[in-house]
Amino acid sequence: APLLAIGADLFADQCGALSEFAAEWVAALADSAFGAFSAAAAHYGGGEHLLTFGEQEVHYEQTVRGDGVDARGLGAEAAASGLLSSPLAILRERLSGLHAALPDKTTINSCVRQLCAAVSAHVYQEVAMGAAFSVAGGGR
Repeated sequence: APLLAIGADLFADQCGALSEFAAEWVAALADSAFGAFSAAAAHYGGGEHLLTFGEQEVHYEQTVRGDGVDARGLGAEAAASGLLSSPLAILRERLSGLHAALPDKTTINSCVRQLCAAVSAHVYQEVAMGAAFSVAGGGR
């Protein structure tokens, strides 16, 4: 009862600071995971492989069986570029680590949303908008 007499917002400032601190750490974890992905994908953002994407199948990881089903069980509808397979593996590894390390679904979802937004913006800006594809690669 004495705490209620002081006021219900006695620790509001401290709770707010703790929430901000936690949000900063979640953002730092997402940024670290994105950094690992983007460093691994640096060679994918441009270069000769984009000009031949879809023409030289020897450079691509075969992920789809003849019946159109992803052999890895990840839902892919086409073979992945070999140069993108490694960055995607790193991204999957980091996502798994985030799921194991973060305490609850809300925190995990917040971190994953931030990470996915960064990866999406990076792939869109650096690959989809910044690359020159061959006709066959563009059709893929």
